[in-house]
Amino acid sequence: MSSNRDISQRNAVPSSRFLDILNYRNRTSPIHSAFGQSMSVQAVTRHLTSRDFPDEPTPAQEAMLLEDSLWELNRQIEAITLVHNTLLAERRLLEETQAAQKSASRRIPPEILLHIFSYLVEEPLEPFAPSILLRVCTRWYYIVMNNRDLWTRVTFELPSPRNKIVRHPHTFASAKAHLARSHPLPVSACIAFKGQTPHADDATAALSILSNYSGRCAKLYVFYETSEPMYATLNALTRFPPAAVLDTLSLTVGHGAQERYEYFADDRPTVPYVFFSGQSPKLKLVELNGIAVPWRGPAAALTGLEELRLAKHTRTERPSLTEFLDLLAASPGLERLWICRSGPRWEDGEYEDITLPCLTLLSLVDAPPEAVEALQCILPYIVMPNLETLQLSFFDHRLNKKVDCSAFLDQFSRMKTCSLRSLQLRNAVFETDALVSLLTEKGTELRELILTSTNADDQLLDSLTPSPDPTDWICPQLTSFTLERCDNVSDRGLRVFWRMRKEGGFLRRLCILNCGGITQTYV
Repeated sequence: MSSNRDISQRNAVPSSRFLDILNYRNRTSPIHSAFGQSMSVQAVTRHLTSRDFPDEPTPAQEAMLLEDSLWELNRQIEAITLVHNTLLAERRLLEETQAAQKSASRRIPPEILLHIFSYLVEEPLEPFAPSILLRVCTRWYYIVMNNRDLWTRVTFELPSPRNKIVRHPHTFASAKAHLARSHPLPVSACIAFKGQTPHADDATAALSILSNYSGRCAKLYVFYETSEPMYATLNALTRFPPAAVLDTLSLTVGHGAQERYEYFADDRPTVPYVFFSGQSPKLKLVELNGIAVPWRGPAAALTGLEELRLAKHTRTERPSLTEFLDLLAASPGLERLWICRSGPRWEDGEYEDITLPCLTLLSLVDAPPEAVEALQCILPYIVMPNLETLQLSFFDHRLNKKVDCSAFLDQFSRMKTCSLRSLQLRNAVFETDALVSLLTEKGTELRELILTSTNADDQLLDSLTPSPDPTDWICPQLTSFTLERCDNVSDRGLRVFWRMRKEGGFLRRLCILNCGGITQTYV
């Protein structure tokens, strides 16, 4: 009750600024001088009609008194109207502010906003994502500026999408600001020259800035359209100070095939690169996409890895079989190996077995036929006792056709490896017996099987369900089976396969995607 009374009393007293509005343009009337400034309308009317005053005003004075009284009322009406409109505008502003405070974005806690912002910064469409967030509102400004994690991605993108005229200073200044605001956290640096051929100074200027922060650089991604600046970058990395926290190094050249065959770097060294002065103790992931390093002898950046990605190497850029085995032997703790349109070159010789006890994922995607043959010959020498996931794709981009992988599947079925848990086979043709042999030997613990754009048919489905007795089934623990763009399977074969597998109690999902016009999911 007391609070309500205080509010009523507060509202009953007009503020000083409203009193100023009510008293503006105040003047002293001649009639008011004679009869009093505070004469009300009722008093003026009674005075003019009673005729009881000793000094009776003249008609001219009465007219002036009436005119002045009307003017006074109009003045007060105008002032009150102004106050009314002002209060309505302020009430509207307060209501809008209250609605904004009650909106969903305003009610999101800062911790959740930071989690959302982290996704934008990690994979940004705009390289200066934190700077854009600063301009949304005051609340976001303070949240972003007071959180160092949002400034840990440093991008040197040339030309800059923000300033086409003064490109380099703007990009480098923004990168320096990110490095300063993220101190002392580890940073992820990306250097990208897109749509232009950088000058040698431009290619190394970004690295010069990063060299002062090499102790904080945890991830380094470099992308060029052509090969020449990449080799300049490789030489610069050999002069880099030690990278104590670096765990990822990605080098990508996105040029076309014609330029790759015609370009030969005159200063391309023949000895292994020793990056970061040979001191990068935490480096675990290396990606070489369209760029070759001197493969002979393990380079300092290609040892002790947990993940290795080799992609888009021409025939002359690929390592020899001996060099490829040396790469694997230099990383006994390798967990994931990705080979995309790359692989070793075949050479005769005797090889010792290489054991990769930690390898759980092997991905061979669109390897050239000659690389597939080289891998096929070397598979018996690679021991992968804990391999769980195998991803295969056999597509020759030079001839634009699928490659027969039957021989590779037969060879892999005889490898020294345990049972698989996931098998993905894409863009390939094979003999049904070859795939069945692989599934028989390595599929006792298989949980997931994905066949995409292959010649899988009803014969394969029949082989996977040979009898009503589940103990005779191939891949008895299969829980998910996906067929996509496999036009040789029939609707009847799929239904029979699903019914028999479902009765066994293991298969939980059969997904059919555009197989002869059939798209359906059995669960």
